Amino acid sequence: MTTAKKSLLKENDPAVVLLGSASFLLNKSAIRLRERLDLALNPLGLTGKLLSVLKILNAEGAHTQHELGYLGCIDRSSAVVFIDALESLGMVERSRKPGDRRAHVVSLTEKGRRTLPKAKLLEAKVQRAYLACFEGSDRRTLLELLGRLVLAHKKGFICD
Repeated sequence: MTTAKKSLLKENDPAVVLLGSASFLLNKSAIRLRERLDLALNPLGLTGKLLSVLKILNAEGAHTQHELGYLGCIDRSSAVVFIDALESLGMVERSRKPGDRRAHVVSLTEKGRRTLPKAKLLEAKVQRAYLACFEGSDRRTLLELLGRLVLAHKKGFICD
């Protein structure tokens, strides 16, 4: 066991056996980061998941609900819930897709465009604070490694 682990946990702590589990470590870290991000975004009425939808719309432009789900790797029912929430906040709007009465196109509203930079700043602040236990180069390496991990296992995401 490394010195860092010893300083955080006692030898007989049951959690010590979990520190070698990628599943445990990635899941626990994701949960804690998401909790902190959601707390920071709460004054804007957002969560990290809602921010993801806004970021996709900002980068990709208006899309149907189905396309947004695919782009964000979000299942259909969750995509509808997220879009409903953003619509109730006045940050997105739905309109009928020309030529297809069944499909709705989702686009950012002016309020959504104004809110997005504030939300992205909060996200960056939370991420910096959460990853502050790493040196700058280690933070960049961690993000690069996580990106490679996600891309290496992309097949099987909801969006594939």
